[in-house]
Amino acid sequence: MKPNKKNLPFLVIFLLLTASWLIYNQYRALKEVRTYYSPDGKYQLVITKEPNIFSSTMPGDGGTSSEVTVVLKDAKGTIIGKSSDNENCSVLLFSVDVTWDLENMEVSYAKARTINLKTGEVQC
Repeated sequence: MKPNKKNLPFLVIFLLLTASWLIYNQYRALKEVRTYYSPDGKYQLVITKEPNIFSSTMPGDGGTSSEVTVVLKDAKGTIIGKSSDNENCSVLLFSVDVTWDLENMEVSYAKARTINLKTGEVQC
């Protein structure tokens, strides 16, 4: 069977669109930046950021001025709470400072931003 030259441009466009879609979906996945473990080993705090081709970070800062999502998980990996659950509690990567307060059952992930270890309630 001889290939039809009329269909060649459509085949090339189809292949380019398929490759672009695959690359976009791979790039779009959340990227785990850092993980912090509680002193008792019962919790983990995962810092993730959503990759963005057109990110608005300062030149030369290595992406530390980008917004991140903080996810609190138990030892089994079940999500307890996320910083994105409270729209007013967004945080930039450079301001992440994790402090575990197991006595009061909360973790502080930035200045005046906490997640309750039991309820997952995000406060700021």
